[in-house]
Amino acid sequence: MPRRSIYRGSNQLSGEVRITMPDVVASHLIIPYLNDFSRTYPEINIQLLVTSHVLDLESHQADIALRILPKGDVDISDRLVARKLADLPSCCYGSPRYIEKSVPDDGHWLGWSGDDATLNWAKDTPYPQMPYQHQINHGLIQLEAVKSGLGLARLPCFLADGAEGVIRVPGAAPSSLHELWLVSNPEHRNVMRFKVFREFIVKLFSRLNDKLIGKA
Repeated sequence: MPRRSIYRGSNQLSGEVRITMPDVVASHLIIPYLNDFSRTYPEINIQLLVTSHVLDLESHQADIALRILPKGDVDISDRLVARKLADLPSCCYGSPRYIEKSVPDDGHWLGWSGDDATLNWAKDTPYPQMPYQHQINHGLIQLEAVKSGLGLARLPCFLADGAEGVIRVPGAAPSSLHELWLVSNPEHRNVMRFKVFREFIVKLFSRLNDKLIGKA
């Protein structure tokens, strides 16, 4: 986006805010609450860029990012402003029929795109020796794959707990392997439409702890 269009009306509560995030964050953590922001700031237009890829904020591919990052291995440019919003507990899930009929002898784990084929997190599950097959890089699609009996998967508790046709794998304990971070360009620090949206996100996640933990 040209610099002049970003800063035009920087003191006004109007204009466009482009925020990038993964699908599960958009569907389960942002969309249910976005109307609250829209009612408060009706002249701010939110553009959700839903993707599993990291967009470059420094080149203005997006204005703000919500990124799921490995716990203890946060890789964010020091030229950006970043704030941790929350831990993201996850657990192992499967369909009841798949768990009953296929696990462990004929079962396998589903991976995320970019996973090491050995699935290091699997060693802390009830079935550390179960083989790995298939990679799916979108959380909502991976949840549907688990429902269909394609395999077991590690999913965020906020996504899978309460989802119809999916249960936690017996004996599996939730843990936080990832964190959610709010990332923005410091050049936008004083642009009001960006500022109020960042403030909205921070306040939102300060009250979402129970939802992030999920329910067994």
